[in-house]
Amino acid sequence: MEALGLPYAPGTAGPESWDCGSLVQSVYGRAGVALPGDQAGLFAVTTPVAPADVLPGDLVFLGTPEAGLGHVGIALDPRTMLAADARAGAVVVRTLPSDQVIGVGRPSLDGRAPVDVPGPGEGVLRMECGNTVYPPSYDGARQWGGYPNGLIPPSAMCPLGVGGHSLRCDAAAAYRAMSAAYAAAFGGPICITDSYRTYAAQVKLYGEKPALAAVPGTSNHGWGLAVDLCGGIQNFGTPQYAWMVANAGRFGFLHPTWADPGNGREEPWHWEYAGS
Repeated sequence: MEALGLPYAPGTAGPESWDCGSLVQSVYGRAGVALPGDQAGLFAVTTPVAPADVLPGDLVFLGTPEAGLGHVGIALDPRTMLAADARAGAVVVRTLPSDQVIGVGRPSLDGRAPVDVPGPGEGVLRMECGNTVYPPSYDGARQWGGYPNGLIPPSAMCPLGVGGHSLRCDAAAAYRAMSAAYAAAFGGPICITDSYRTYAAQVKLYGEKPALAAVPGTSNHGWGLAVDLCGGIQNFGTPQYAWMVANAGRFGFLHPTWADPGNGREEPWHWEYAGS
């Protein structure tokens, strides 16, 4: 309970922030029980008990038939668990959705030989700590300059020439060139609603739209490498969107596959810079 209210952050293991597996590992490590630090590893080796027999301290595994294993927390009673929850963005006490409990494990029992972990079905994105995990847009690194996501100083960014929008300087130069080419075709520059997004802005947006926004600190907007566009580009099938599909790659911009039609989360407006 010491961790209650601390931030969720993927891949972290305290003491300032946690993910769901590392929190479980730390709690049981204090009691002298060595466990894996990820939800899949915990499911694979923890001895199961019947959900009707859940006791405080048992591990509760959540998931769905489509997405497979998606979360792990520590049972407080038959109805609630403590977990580092990605959708809440923090370590919280949350209720147990009865239709999503796919297993209960008791670490105080001898571990079992590892078993296969329920995974996502074909074409379904996997879940981690209650959050959908979207694949990388491309195989290049996003971090740059030694700055944390969303905490890049203004001096390291360059303006796009519209509103207060800015991106990493190479991305900004490419965007301005792309917008000029777009203007030649449509008579006006690209319409833009969002570019670099500070960490504080990510937190605010996540609080307003938790089902749509990325977990704070993980957004490609926070690296100054993503834009959200409008003026027709925000809809599949328009001439403006078709122009982007045909031409954005010439300027180093791409539409990530996870945002394409039928791939789980359709966002025609979202484009990312991947370099030339």
